[in-house]
Amino acid sequence: MDGSFFKLTKNGDRMVIIKKEKFTSEKSVLYVKNKQTEEKKVVSEGTDTDVLNNDINLEFGIAVDIGTTSIAIGIFDIKSGSLIGNQTRTNCQTMYGSDVMMRIMHCINGKEQLLHDILIEQIEDMTGSILDNNISGHKSNIHSKISSKIVSKESDKIPDIVIKKMVVVGNTTMCHIFLNKDVTGLKGAPFSVAYEGVYRTNSYDIGFKIYDIDEVIVLPNIMAHVGADAAAVLCKEKMYKTGINEIAIDIGTNAEILLNCSEKVFVTSTAAGPAFEGKGIRSGMRAAPGAINSVKISRVNGNIILGMLDDGKAENPRGLCGSGLIDAISELMKARLLKKDGYLLTREEALRQNVNINLCKHLKSDDKDGKISLRLAPGKSRFLLLAQDAGTDQMLAGAVTEETAIADEAKELAPLHTWKRSTVKSIDYPAFSDAEEVSFPDDYAKVDPEFSGWIRYENTLRAEAGKRYWLEITDAFETVDVYVNDKHLGLQIFAPYVFDLSDALAAGENKIRIEVATTLERQMSSTPDPYGRPKEVPKDGSGITGQVHIYSL
Repeated sequence: MDGSFFKLTKNGDRMVIIKKEKFTSEKSVLYVKNKQTEEKKVVSEGTDTDVLNNDINLEFGIAVDIGTTSIAIGIFDIKSGSLIGNQTRTNCQTMYGSDVMMRIMHCINGKEQLLHDILIEQIEDMTGSILDNNISGHKSNIHSKISSKIVSKESDKIPDIVIKKMVVVGNTTMCHIFLNKDVTGLKGAPFSVAYEGVYRTNSYDIGFKIYDIDEVIVLPNIMAHVGADAAAVLCKEKMYKTGINEIAIDIGTNAEILLNCSEKVFVTSTAAGPAFEGKGIRSGMRAAPGAINSVKISRVNGNIILGMLDDGKAENPRGLCGSGLIDAISELMKARLLKKDGYLLTREEALRQNVNINLCKHLKSDDKDGKISLRLAPGKSRFLLLAQDAGTDQMLAGAVTEETAIADEAKELAPLHTWKRSTVKSIDYPAFSDAEEVSFPDDYAKVDPEFSGWIRYENTLRAEAGKRYWLEITDAFETVDVYVNDKHLGLQIFAPYVFDLSDALAAGENKIRIEVATTLERQMSSTPDPYGRPKEVPKDGSGITGQVHIYSL
């Protein structure tokens, strides 16, 4: 038998080829070889009499779930239904916004082809990675099929490996971008989709450059913001046939909810990203490299076992994402540390309940004096929820933080340079314009009344070791973020805007950055209302409309 080659994929750098080695006195080998790396992975081995039947086909199918934040892909052997390999990665489109509305705005503003190409390239790359890493692991499944069809030595046919089908689900926006369809109808009422029903095409028409897929199927969307992923859940669970009251919730950056009630299925969607991607959680973050995505508590020794998303890009945990948060709550309840009302036991309370001592070490001790310090600066406020149980003091102590206040003895000092201003529309963040010198107050609404986005102010401050420093902005519209040497010091939503700079400053020169965000109300004031209602440009200013003071002590 001669050493012949045939294609597994085509037209790309990831070209993978199959080679059948020449017969020796011992064995013949069928293996997968990466054209770039020359790496070989064995698919099948046999004796010198083992030859492959000419009707054997290795047919693969691909399942793709395109989420706003993550993409999940699984590759299956169509004939056996067995999973060859799977992979989940962060959607590379996140550089163009963390939610679907930002992606839609980018598409409307001329980036629809770019976002489509990013998606297709990532899906092909993930497919190649799965095949490269898992084809040899599928050896037993493939080998069993091949060995059952062994024929005579005279046959020199080798099996063809093809990707027969790809089935795609995702939210409505992601499905539109995948198919390169117009998303304009998804941006607002009365919401409309560019296609309906099951969409069937092929890899060539989609724009795949490496893989030749006979049929690409995108499941139907239910409505503008309830997508094919929800339809897949509906069909898989057969909710429309059960005749019982039940609910299905798909929690992602966008959450879809399906309620089967009285033989009718009601659907809706809502933004879930803020709740499950770190907003308001001290150590929270979205599902990205370094995020803790699973938490387990050992019932034997009390050890806490953490799972982490790394993608090969992170060595240590950086924060807690949504799945990790849900896991943590579940495990804490199983360990009898977290009550149904949300109260977390103290170390002493847990010890009295015979909780493993190693686990108790991670808990806070009782607050003996029961006092709560609360200091409010002028114009500031706090909401306190008081519960009539033993955990009230601890709950409040963890929820209330002292307001930043400037010491009465502090003296004002000047930055090293004149303040400079640059701007960027929200959709283009962080591509700021060239900076120009300004003085305060700086009402940017007088420059561009319809501007919506970010207004950045930058300067340099010389600091001395051992001193304390504060930044005060007397007035701004609307939210204010402050950074020192690129470290984020927090966000404030109304005046007076006071920030303690002390811990972030180093001795010598330090970069100060203030970013003021506006709402989309200004930009939308020039957009016709779909119902013909009149619009007015906001009369309030934008940017820093007061003064900026720096104090030291």
